[in-house]
Amino acid sequence: MVHPVPPLIVDPALCSKLSIAALRRNLASHATCNRSIIATGTKVEMVERLKKILKTREIDLLTWNTTLNNSVSDHTSSED
Repeated sequence: MVHPVPPLIVDPALCSKLSIAALRRNLASHATCNRSIIATGTKVEMVERLKKILKTREIDLLTWNTTLNNSVSDHTSSED
């Protein structure tokens, strides 16, 4: 999920502040893209699971943006 919209969150630091319903909603939304994601459990389990997903997402987006920027830079410099 690249561009989640509220009420979904993207900041792992906010996970522990979510209600159980909000945790389930966020996890269920991620599960639509990855069926191995479980959207149930205790609050502690769901917080940890969502934190891990969001931290992985941050790294993936950073890597993707870096790769995209390098690709654009390579194309731009080769045109000079």
